[in-house]
Amino acid sequence: MENLSKSVQPFLEQCSRCGACVEQCPHLQAHEYESPADIAAALSNGDLNESLTNIVLECSLCGLCNQVCPEELDFKQMVLDARNAFTASGVIDPQQYRFLWVDYDWCLFSIFRDTYGLNDRYAPLMKTACDVLFFPGCMLSIQGHRIVESVYEWLGKNGDSVAMLTECCGAPLQQMGQFDRYKDYNETLWRTIKAKGPRQIVTACPTCHAQLIEGCDSSDDIEIVSLYQLMAESGLRTKVIGDGSATVHDSCTDRNGEIGTYVRMLLKDYELKEMAHHGANTICCGSGGLVSAVEHMVCAFRAQTRLDEVAATGADKCITYCMACAHRLATQTDTNNVAHILELVLNQWVDHEQFEEMAGAMWNGEAGEKNIERMQD
Repeated sequence: MENLSKSVQPFLEQCSRCGACVEQCPHLQAHEYESPADIAAALSNGDLNESLTNIVLECSLCGLCNQVCPEELDFKQMVLDARNAFTASGVIDPQQYRFLWVDYDWCLFSIFRDTYGLNDRYAPLMKTACDVLFFPGCMLSIQGHRIVESVYEWLGKNGDSVAMLTECCGAPLQQMGQFDRYKDYNETLWRTIKAKGPRQIVTACPTCHAQLIEGCDSSDDIEIVSLYQLMAESGLRTKVIGDGSATVHDSCTDRNGEIGTYVRMLLKDYELKEMAHHGANTICCGSGGLVSAVEHMVCAFRAQTRLDEVAATGADKCITYCMACAHRLATQTDTNNVAHILELVLNQWVDHEQFEEMAGAMWNGEAGEKNIERMQD
């Protein structure tokens, strides 16, 4: 509870109840509290009720509230600390997130890779030593194996030795509020990384990028760089398809635009039409904050809200640079206008409907029984 007390106090003392965050956030608008100060007071007093619990569990952790707060208060951290406190006190059942316990041998991602032979397919890429370490992220590694292999090949073209890691960055543990487990996982992850001796880590997921930068030791002489920066600076550009217009869905973990700037460079030959919420003020695609483990309808509402903004631009394509975002938005619409930037760069396409079928099928039959047992360990 100590962490929660520290993150609550600034809201009790400094929140002006100006409404800037509530105006921007449908999640805050949907509950009975008029301001984050009221939420902080309820958390401080232990006034648990369904509305307060839902505010904590259904928050996408997108950080837009932090972005627009004139007092620069950290609502996202208060929610994370509340999840941590709720777990410790038994308000949250950790088992509801079991499929994302990435610090266990078996979780959604490792089971998918094992069930469909991706571990064997990736084995030649998982070298013990390298100059460049490719960190594709969980969703890309299970949805886009051909893309992953093509990126791996591209990274090695200048003669560098390249290896790949399919490990998770640990973000799900942090977002659950499992801070101790996240700390242990992060330490193990970095031991694995350092053992390979890379001078550079190349990320393909904006959340992984942010997590690795946050979790690294500042004394380590390892550069962490986005794949999209390397591609853009190399002169790569996407082939124009459709009517040549596109809008970019910026990832919530890239509000500073560090990665989105390079994605737009890759789309230089497109007519870009920005959404009402983009860049620093982007909104969640619907997959953020582990909300799918709690309330699917909230995720669908957020995805549709984003797609409505896409439609309002009149752009032919919505381009993302996070595979989780791409999947969430693509499965919400039947217009086939959502694509990951790597699909355009490499002309290799992800079948989101097929992935959904495969993700469901791995729990059926004899293999399914085995996988269910794995999740119960």
